[in-house]
Amino acid sequence: MRPLTWHAALFALILSLCSAAFLSPAQAAPPAASPIGPSQSCQTDCGGGSSPYSCSETDGYNPSVAGTLWYFYYGDLIATYNDYCATSTRLVEYWCNSASTWTTTNFYCTYGCSGGRCL
Repeated sequence: MRPLTWHAALFALILSLCSAAFLSPAQAAPPAASPIGPSQSCQTDCGGGSSPYSCSETDGYNPSVAGTLWYFYYGDLIATYNDYCATSTRLVEYWCNSASTWTTTNFYCTYGCSGGRCL
């Protein structure tokens, strides 16, 4: 396995080159949650083409399930993210938006947020 410090530095550089995206509330949001506020996104192959990065997760784009996202560079794990409650009603959901990129979406949880999921 390659040293994590090299991967962490590369990952930080890629994040600094990528821009943040903002999502507005979705029209057809699940009844218990709706996207709000800023989202974060990383397009690791910013120049296009094939990517040495890969993304895997447990829950997909599902605010009702607490999930984990793993991010890899040439098969080596470089980052792990868990869905979390930023406030008692706001969930930060991590999800893979392609095989090599990830995004976060903030959800307003109508019935509250607990344990990394909307109730």
